[in-house]
Amino acid sequence: MITHLVLTVFPGWMDRLDGLFRESMLCRLLTWLWRQFTGSLLFRASRAVYRRVRALCLNSAAGHVLAGREDGSSPYDGSLVAALFDAAMGGITRVLRWIGALPLWGADRSALAGLCRRALDRFRWLDFEFLSGSVILVMLLCPSQIWHNIYALGMGLFLLAALLILAAAQNRPALRFASLGLPLAAFVIAAVVGVAVAADKGEAVRVFCFFLASFLFCAVLIGSVDSEAKLRKLLAFLYLAAVAAAAVAILQRIQGVPVSASLTDLSANAGMPGRVYSVYENPNNYAEIIVLLFPASTAWAVTLKDRHMRVYALAGLLLPVAALLMTYSRGCWISFALAAVVFLYFCDKRVIPAFLLIGLLAIPLLPSTILNRILTIGSTADSSNMYRIYIWDAVMDMLRRYGLIGIGLGPGNFRPIYLLFCNPLAEPAPHSHMVYLEVWIEMGLLGIVSYLAYYLATLRSAVKGMASASKTVRLFLAAGVSSLAGMIFESAAEYIWYYPRVMFCFFILTGLIAAAVNLTKARPADVSDEP
Repeated sequence: MITHLVLTVFPGWMDRLDGLFRESMLCRLLTWLWRQFTGSLLFRASRAVYRRVRALCLNSAAGHVLAGREDGSSPYDGSLVAALFDAAMGGITRVLRWIGALPLWGADRSALAGLCRRALDRFRWLDFEFLSGSVILVMLLCPSQIWHNIYALGMGLFLLAALLILAAAQNRPALRFASLGLPLAAFVIAAVVGVAVAADKGEAVRVFCFFLASFLFCAVLIGSVDSEAKLRKLLAFLYLAAVAAAAVAILQRIQGVPVSASLTDLSANAGMPGRVYSVYENPNNYAEIIVLLFPASTAWAVTLKDRHMRVYALAGLLLPVAALLMTYSRGCWISFALAAVVFLYFCDKRVIPAFLLIGLLAIPLLPSTILNRILTIGSTADSSNMYRIYIWDAVMDMLRRYGLIGIGLGPGNFRPIYLLFCNPLAEPAPHSHMVYLEVWIEMGLLGIVSYLAYYLATLRSAVKGMASASKTVRLFLAAGVSSLAGMIFESAAEYIWYYPRVMFCFFILTGLIAAAVNLTKARPADVSDEP
């Protein structure tokens, strides 16, 4: 679809570009160098070592868990943990079904069945996807002045209860362990460990509530999205959230945003205007939300069947792009570019050279404030860059002492220990400014291993699922992979979960990816390959 739109505007440009490159001196030089390298002893030795290491990894226990079985099942499907989990879910739905069958207004009428039947007859549009999509939309667009992160836990519990009732009405379990997977279950256990080892249990429980809300959002989406139509409906809500938040950000720019010294090194970024933050508290957090939502929103827009609606929806996506520039979040600019390259790689690799060329040509056209901001990436003259380096150095010292079991969840457990190791120039830090270090220091070795396993397993299953997916699902999986791939960079420069709404958005995305992967394993009858 993307290639078709580009070729419509620039017919024949790709063939000409390809021909010019193949005939160039650079192409011939690279081809010669590659042939020399592949025929060398170093290449043959490296390939032999790689094949041996790969065989050892695939035959290991971890390799079996990540690779799965040839029949598509997972090696932990028949485990005791899976059996207990599935039995619990089945028991809950059977109890709810029994309660719903109790008579209320007569022997032939029950409480649950009667109420649900009348509600569905009157409000046919009010299905579970509309309910969950609306909850997610409210969570993503609620202004920070009235938003409280504990609301998300209530929302997650509400959706879980609704899913259990729906499953009981349909006489099926709400969730199966195989759909969640061992890596996610292990990460949940690691979060519980993060409470158990904490010195300040109250702080750890407070932060665990945010993790629990994230897990609930993820699990509910995995358990409820069982058709392409449901997936598309939820993607529409994500699109609305991305565009509406961008409209608020642009309105902020029009009205003017005060410059904050706490968010910007004013000496290294002279003349830079205030950074927009939309309905969130921080411009970096808002930029992270854009990186997570934009690819999925694009996937929904380009698969609209009506041509005019498709054009309008794609035009609406210019708003998040403009808002991202106005956040002046350097890490998210890089993450967004990486996400775009990955997305184009899975859609059509031939577009990538043109995308990179257009990006390079557009740099001189950017406003001077954005150009100056780009030039500060990696600069030691920018205090925020050096601030992170000081923090990372201290956290590495903390890991040498507490890296095995962790110190517990939350800034209240991080800060007292951090003060024992910190550089005086970075004393105010409430976290490690990196997801990987923060997960490790808070949850220990189990936390970082399970987190990386979950991240990599999600990426692997999405890439593998593209081979058997419909066009719509395949495009969304490409979008999901691109978002997660882009956030790998931002996660290395920022603790993105310090603002919980970013964490909620992250697990909403991974939940939708897992649901889409399940669709590829058993494509329902309503799936169409037409965009």
